[in-house]
Amino acid sequence: LRHVSNNWMMTKKNKAILLALLTFLLLIGSIILAVIAFSDIKNYSSPYWFSILVATFGLLIGLLIWKKSKNFFYRNALKKDKVSNLSLFVVFATVGFCLFIFNQTNKLLSTTEDCDSHQILSKTYQEHGYLKPSYYAFLINLNGDIKKVYSDYDYWKDKRQGHYIKVCSYSSKLGFDYMMIKN
Repeated sequence: LRHVSNNWMMTKKNKAILLALLTFLLLIGSIILAVIAFSDIKNYSSPYWFSILVATFGLLIGLLIWKKSKNFFYRNALKKDKVSNLSLFVVFATVGFCLFIFNQTNKLLSTTEDCDSHQILSKTYQEHGYLKPSYYAFLINLNGDIKKVYSDYDYWKDKRQGHYIKVCSYSSKLGFDYMMIKN
């Protein structure tokens, strides 16, 4: 009887470790996908509005997923008081996945409006600091409006004021239009 009980505890412990590991990997995966999404989102015409809407939607979906799956977590967790930590992982992982999925959907539902060479009016950059990410951007004249277009450092350092860069602007069916530099 003692042998059977120890095997059952070992199985429960393995399940708990596997559950924590999978939840952690989901969180890491969603962080990577969110970083990929944010590299595109910065070129949206309304990046903050997009991020707020999608993050709110992701939080709601994450809470719904947690509500539906919390019994599973409680059954398989070793320490019941630590399950709330896993709930945060599940909810925030859902936000990262939503950012990526909505960004990809926005890109898929977009059509090219203009794809032309534009003269660089000036270059700008911001070095990273506390709660301040770095960026490299060009200011261009796009249909009479001065627009900021972001690029990576290597492309940015090779271009000078007065050079021409090919910039494409896209119109999205979701309403989140954006621009991108085409190399």
